[in-house]
Amino acid sequence: VAGDVSHRPHLLEETLETLKKKFAHVCFTPGNHDLWLDSDNNARNENSLDKLKQVFSICSRLGVHYKPKKINGVWFVPIFSWYHASWDRESDWQVS
Repeated sequence: VAGDVSHRPHLLEETLETLKKKFAHVCFTPGNHDLWLDSDNNARNENSLDKLKQVFSICSRLGVHYKPKKINGVWFVPIFSWYHASWDRESDWQVS
């Protein structure tokens, strides 16, 4: 699952739980929306790293893979990075 499921932990948990019931293995890479903070997080003085730990805890509890895992000879490797077009300072490649 390529992230951006929900910034609400209970919805993320429901989604991953549903997938775990259907598939033998579920791999998850959190997206930036999964780590988005709302007023509840702010009230508890939480930051995105706190939210990431919460996401990892949900995955662990459900048996969802969020670390590199080899399944039937294929490696699934989550990449914890985010991108925004404004960070790209190089010219686009010309395709011929």
